[in-house]
This record gives sequence, structure tokens and C-alpha cells, in this order.
Amino acid sequence: MKSIGDLLTGNWRAAVIGAAAMLALCTSCQVVDVPVELPEEQTPIETPEEIVEPEYEQVGAIAGVGPNGDFVVIRLASGSDVTVGEKLSVMFAGAETAVVKVAPQRDGQLVTADKVYGSPSKGSGVFRIETPGVAEEVSEEDVDPVLGLEVPAE
Repeated sequence: MKSIGDLLTGNWRAAVIGAAAMLALCTSCQVVDVPVELPEEQTPIETPEEIVEPEYEQVGAIAGVGPNGDFVVIRLASGSDVTVGEKLSVMFAGAETAVVKVAPQRDGQLVTADKVYGSPSKGSGVFRIETPGVAEEVSEEDVDPVLGLEVPAE
């Protein structure tokens, strides 16, 4: 039977001896604590006294979309009502996808609305959004005709 020394010849023997020496040296290493300077305490960023969150009231859902996507039919939720000319937000998965304006055509709980901008789709929720203390009105002039997005006020 051959010994390990007989098996390890030439470069292999040097590599094993070197690895053993490194292992022995590493086990005797010590961890040295080095002080770390922490940044000075910073002044907190000032925030507005009151952050106004909009209130969402679901008034219905899109029951259908016109062939060209220019109007929608809204099925009102029980106990909900809307007024002609009122602008409502169409939302899907928590994001606004369109804004519609209530039209005069109505049949019980079915109400029509013209698209102001966006891409309404069947099944999306229709919401009345009220921001306390803020009166926001989006007019036809505020909407980019190419992109269909609200143009920020200058």
C-alpha cells in the first residue's frame, strides 16, 4: 500500500504543503476592531403640516364601452347617484385609466358618460374623487388632444 507521501509528488506535494501552511496561519489570525465614524445627526426634512389624501367613493362600474371608445355605460352601485356634467375617475387595479363626464342619457341604474381622456375598459370601477379643501376641475382645454393626458398648469 502506498502512503500519501508516495502519491503526492512534485508540484502536488508543494501545493498541499502550501495550503496546510496557509490554513495554519489563518487560524491564528485575530479580528481587530476599527472605530467607524458615524455621520452627524441630520436635521429632519420639513413636511407640510397636513397631507391631504383624496377620498374615493365608488359609484359604479363600466358595463360597456362604445364602439369607438368615446363613451361608456356605467352601472351605478345600489344607493349611488351622479349628476349630469360630473367628472368621474375610471380605475383599474388601483390606477386611474380614464376620466369620464356624465351625459344626460340614463335608464334606471344605467348611465352614459363621455370620455374626457384615457382608455376606459369594461369592468373597471368608477369613482367620485373628493379632495377635501381642493377644487380640481379638468376642462377640455387641459387635455392634450394627441396624448389624451392632462396638461399641467403653467
